[in-house]
Amino acid sequence: MPPFLIAETPRACLENHCIVVPPHLAIPEREVFNRISAAIYQPEGNDYMAVSNTVEQTETCRQGHEVLVLVGLDVKRLSDTEREKVRSKLEYYLSLFEILVTKTIDWKNEHGSLVVQRPELEIWEQDSFFHHLPRVPISSRVKAFLKKKISGND
Repeated sequence: MPPFLIAETPRACLENHCIVVPPHLAIPEREVFNRISAAIYQPEGNDYMAVSNTVEQTETCRQGHEVLVLVGLDVKRLSDTEREKVRSKLEYYLSLFEILVTKTIDWKNEHGSLVVQRPELEIWEQDSFFHHLPRVPISSRVKAFLKKKISGND
């Protein structure tokens, strides 16, 4: 399974935090929430790397974390140079995510959804740089999820 992107913003319309995922999500939503929560406080895990910015919510003066996470990497096998390049790429895509969140997505049409699917994440994760990085094997839980999704029993 190639690495994929997930994100969270605190700027989804009226004070809402929202998870943003690619349309063909490769893991259960519960896993997405777990990864985002971990990434906010620990930008490198065993199988992910993340970057974040502290941003002001659109409708309030409160601040929150906007985070972009690349999941599926074998982080232990990355060299220091590769880690820096991954961070740099993620920072670039986080800047595009900011535009997506503030100028592209019509949050009123999302009806307060906690999880929003966006094709932009799928396009960004197609960056050839990501596909040459070491990957983690697919866990049995994710295999079961994918099998269920493919069979249409989700």
